[in-house]
Amino acid sequence: TPRPHSATYTTSKHALLGLTKCIALDGREIGVACGQIDFGNVVSELSKATNTSEGALQPNGTKLVEPNMNIEDAAECVWTMASLPLNANV
Repeated sequence: TPRPHSATYTTSKHALLGLTKCIALDGREIGVACGQIDFGNVVSELSKATNTSEGALQPNGTKLVEPNMNIEDAAECVWTMASLPLNANV
């Protein structure tokens, strides 16, 4: 769901998704794997600086406090994905 005032974020996120898919495809022949994890709301110094703990602006104009995950769990997800064999598809 798009968020208000998020054009630059959304554009860059979709650009990285396209790049990830291209690298994953082109890298197959040389043994390079590429994947992407789209985390929701990870509690970090950046999220604290953007005041998302007070609620994120929603498409209908209201603010809603959304579920989040701690940064240690996010790091564990990255480590797990990076530890998979090259032929794994996540």
